[in-house]
Amino acid sequence: MALVWDTAQYHEAYRTDADDPATGQYDRVFPPPELFQKRCDALIAVAAAAPISRPILTGDRILIGGCGFGQLVDCFHAAGFSNCWGVDGSPHIAANSNLITPGTIVLEENIRGGGRFRRSLRDNTGDDEFDWIISESMLECADNDNEVLAANNFIQGIRAANATVIHMVVPLSPGQDAGYLWKSMADWRTLHDSDNRTQANGTFLMDLQTFEVY
Repeated sequence: MALVWDTAQYHEAYRTDADDPATGQYDRVFPPPELFQKRCDALIAVAAAAPISRPILTGDRILIGGCGFGQLVDCFHAAGFSNCWGVDGSPHIAANSNLITPGTIVLEENIRGGGRFRRSLRDNTGDDEFDWIISESMLECADNDNEVLAANNFIQGIRAANATVIHMVVPLSPGQDAGYLWKSMADWRTLHDSDNRTQANGTFLMDLQTFEVY
């Protein structure tokens, strides 16, 4: 298994396995544990600081969408956040079930909203509302802007009162695989601000290269 930091290579492996789980390429091109630990530490830190200014409490219910095999979920568990869960609907995740960490829910289809999704959450976590909803490089996997905006439909249905939403995104940079929806942080912010469901309701963007929050 090759441990890599390069985001473009990571996404390329993700796409290849999504097309053909039998290749096992995602097994061989895999981010190191330190990458997810950095993300976990950054999320805990930025939550407590402006502009979010809301520390994550150990009893808070946390849902991470697009969590892959659940490495970030594992980091939150290790930090004492036992009510953290992850969800992913990618075919290659189920095909490599030996890599899935505890607390990760694998759906039979891509993440969508509606009653079926909420029932799946209740069956697996005992809850269908969460205090923190975090998407982990999930928006880049959308086919277009409308799919990004549609993601907010299912998020609204599983938000607890006063919940905080953080979309972690990798901004556009040279050499990235064209199969993903790459945008500069400025463009992500423009799309984010165009949706009235994200206005004044505790929804933020987080740059996964700098960990800045908008």
